[in-house]
Amino acid sequence: MLNPELQKDINLEIAKAEPLIQEFLTRDYFRETLDLVFKVNRLNEVQKESVELETILYILNLSNYENISEAIKAECSIETTNTVKQLGDDLEKYIFEKIKSTKAKIVNEELEEETKKLEVVNKTKEEEEVLTTENKSMAEAGLRVKNLLDENFDIKNPRDLVKNIITPENKNTAPSNITLEISSNSKENMKEGVEKIDTKLGDVYRERVDLGEEIINKEI
Repeated sequence: MLNPELQKDINLEIAKAEPLIQEFLTRDYFRETLDLVFKVNRLNEVQKESVELETILYILNLSNYENISEAIKAECSIETTNTVKQLGDDLEKYIFEKIKSTKAKIVNEELEEETKKLEVVNKTKEEEEVLTTENKSMAEAGLRVKNLLDENFDIKNPRDLVKNIITPENKNTAPSNITLEISSNSKENMKEGVEKIDTKLGDVYRERVDLGEEIINKEI
């Protein structure tokens, strides 16, 4: 354990670190792993404090050395080369690699999340494009039907198809079932037009004629 004054200074530096490092250095895993490494390598209290300090500085990127083994050799008063090497290997394997793998996991999770968001955006765009295409096709089909009807039947008003129209005066005496009589000219035009209309539009045409008769019946 570091002495209180030194620990206070270290805590200030830890507060400046990225969240992942802050969390790692305050978790039980870090303290328990250090204690185990110290025990295995038989360090005394002075050596423990100096190795812990160099380890934390290295994690915070505040070390003046390229690797932890050099830091330990220069700053921790450990004369045995094998012990220095073993400490360096243990800290690298159980501390630094743990940090690296945790960072990689977080990055991968963030990438996966961004990928999912991008997939949702692309799917939404594709659906919008399909709807736009379908709406355009429907509009073009509707215009085609209108042009064909106007060209072949010259229907400006559904009442033009009716030979005898019931007037408001005899509305109350009109029978419930009314048979509309289509003028001979309109019948001929309709016959010729049907032959010219594309078979695919036949259903749409019939709906248009039925609608015309329905409107007339309602107005009557």
